[in-house]
Amino acid sequence: MPTNYERNRLIVCDFLLYGFDRLAPFLNAATGIEYTPEDLITAEARMQTLSRLYNLRKGRSHDDDKLPERFFQEKSIAGLIKGKKIPRELYKKQVEEIYRLRGWNKWGEPTEETLNKLGVKLLQ
Repeated sequence: MPTNYERNRLIVCDFLLYGFDRLAPFLNAATGIEYTPEDLITAEARMQTLSRLYNLRKGRSHDDDKLPERFFQEKSIAGLIKGKKIPRELYKKQVEEIYRLRGWNKWGEPTEETLNKLGVKLLQ
């Protein structure tokens, strides 16, 4: 399922439940360029990684990837965790898993392997 990066880039309604397999033909028709769902997945990963690199360069770090304290102290009033607090350790593990899935290290920095795979070169 596309994230906000891809939906914003393609100017697609947030409420459409289209996957990349459905979005690629629309983009192909609009641009005349042949994109595959895999191309869109790679583009999204590249956007997420470039955004992360920019934020790291501007002084952000893994310490900033946190929720407001009240999320851990107050019970949720709706949703899947209604009546429960977010367990701090679970949240920490989920952040680490997101880093891993994106090809970032435990500090939320894109690995050299990820940068090479996405064709991203660092500017000095």
